[in-house]
Amino acid sequence: MGTKGKNTVRDIVVGIVCLILGVLFLVFKNQVFDAIYGLFLWGLAIGFWVAGVVGIIFFIKDRSRVGSLIMAIVSIISGILLVVFKDLIIWVLCFTIGVLLFLDGVFKISKAVTYMKAKAKGAAIPLCFGIINIILGALAILSPIRFAEQIGAFIVVIGGIVLIVYGIQCLISGVSESKN
Repeated sequence: MGTKGKNTVRDIVVGIVCLILGVLFLVFKNQVFDAIYGLFLWGLAIGFWVAGVVGIIFFIKDRSRVGSLIMAIVSIISGILLVVFKDLIIWVLCFTIGVLLFLDGVFKISKAVTYMKAKAKGAAIPLCFGIINIILGALAILSPIRFAEQIGAFIVVIGGIVLIVYGIQCLISGVSESKN
């Protein structure tokens, strides 16, 4: 089988796999988000633990590296906290993002008002983004976990759509190449 034949089969297989994954992403968006978030959290925790072990090894090799020992302990504890208090961590993260979005919205509206008072052009854009940021910020502040779930589901849906479109492109490419 030549290169052309291998590429055709590869395109068709990749297309089918992407279509299946895309549909699964759309149908099971919350479960996909939970799995991705869990993998990310565990990966981050393992990274902290590895950094902690490396810091301890540096301290054992050279006892004057007390900073390495302190950083190692903080890293190991951080990894444990990530796993044990994952809901609290996402709550704090989303709440913080909400506060930042809200404040940014206020600043954008203030900028728009300044533009309006000066009768300058371009006030509509910061005004619109300011209102959007205040709404998103308020949602994140009032319900951080729900906000994270909705944003996560939105990202998974976009990912599912991208996978489906890419899968269709690969299938069309593979099928059209096989006819030539």
